[in-house]
Amino acid sequence: MKKVLFITKSMTCGGVERTLLNLIGSLDREKYSIDVLLVEKTGAFLDFVPKDVRVIEADIPQRWRTILVSDELGVKNGFISIWKNKKYLTALQFLLSSFIDRLSRRFFKKATLYNTCSKKTKLPKEKYDIVCDYHGYAHYTTCLALRFEQAKRFTWLHIENVDEAFECMRKSYPQFHGIFGVSEKCVTNFRRRFDNVKPQRIVLLYNLLMKDDIRHKALCKPAVEYNSDGRFVLVSVGRLSTQKGFDLALEAANILRQHGREFLWIIVGEGPERDNLENLITQYNLQDFVFLHGLDSNPYPYMAMADLYVQSSRYEGFVTTLSEAIILEIPIVSTSFSGVDQQVIEGKNGVLSAFDKDELASKIELMMDDEEFRLSCAKGCAEVKLPMDQTLETIDEYFK
Repeated sequence: MKKVLFITKSMTCGGVERTLLNLIGSLDREKYSIDVLLVEKTGAFLDFVPKDVRVIEADIPQRWRTILVSDELGVKNGFISIWKNKKYLTALQFLLSSFIDRLSRRFFKKATLYNTCSKKTKLPKEKYDIVCDYHGYAHYTTCLALRFEQAKRFTWLHIENVDEAFECMRKSYPQFHGIFGVSEKCVTNFRRRFDNVKPQRIVLLYNLLMKDDIRHKALCKPAVEYNSDGRFVLVSVGRLSTQKGFDLALEAANILRQHGREFLWIIVGEGPERDNLENLITQYNLQDFVFLHGLDSNPYPYMAMADLYVQSSRYEGFVTTLSEAIILEIPIVSTSFSGVDQQVIEGKNGVLSAFDKDELASKIELMMDDEEFRLSCAKGCAEVKLPMDQTLETIDEYFK
């Protein structure tokens, strides 16, 4: 039996965490013993980790943990957050570390902050055969995975936008035994940017989904009861981040309101764009139309009540929530990012829009007005084949 360690940031209610739960829940326990190491042992999904999986928090000095977590907020907001908590020395060290890190990234293509934090982390005493940086994103978790020098090491690519931010790991990626991209575009873009990594180590590995579990959870009573009053119900699920394009969704919602449409739009998720989105809701007078639901460990009851699922992303990898909408047979309107045609087939289970507020609003109105077409797209979801059947076989092959 091989001992496997998965490393990620936390178990908050996000797509990465949800697919990690699906994976560790599906791996053969006769082949693998599994631990999960978290930067912060927090998140509602902790309750859903299988009982036979041990969850460990990274043993990193508290000051450096604070600096690492605050870095996600950006220099200004990170500094303010630490200062407000009266951790003045930590705040000053955060400023210095952030300044050095940005200089290092720009001139030397190195993530100094992540490297420093990983070196200050005390590794678990257990010996692992396989260590997986499941979070990916060229993060601290990527540096930490490489410290397990005796193990086979793997990392994940969850987005197709393999941009300049990944360059800080250029010298690190060849040290991984496998790099798993969750869509064809993830793999193609990574190979194009990182020609120093052997092509056979960059592997297409679709996220696993537990179809029966999703359908069962959709039948549960929702934590919040929304009264649509007969209005058309739209639902979106995702982290409130720039990537997910909820600012565009609100601009489209404003057009719908101006056109006199009666609708309820529930957005399930949390993230750094909340304040900006709340300001837009106020600016566009959408308080009675759009609700930022926040985190929810079970978004499926809200998805199940939807007349339409809307994906407004700027870019993606393989979108877990789109696959979940397909499983629940919800018609879809999605922006047309690369790779989306694997999940949304124009006219069969939904329609695609450019990343444009007017076109997105127009496609939503099409679905609102044409009930026959909308119901046809709902039925068409059953005919869409989601490409994930070989995932466990691929994992077994690379974990040998």
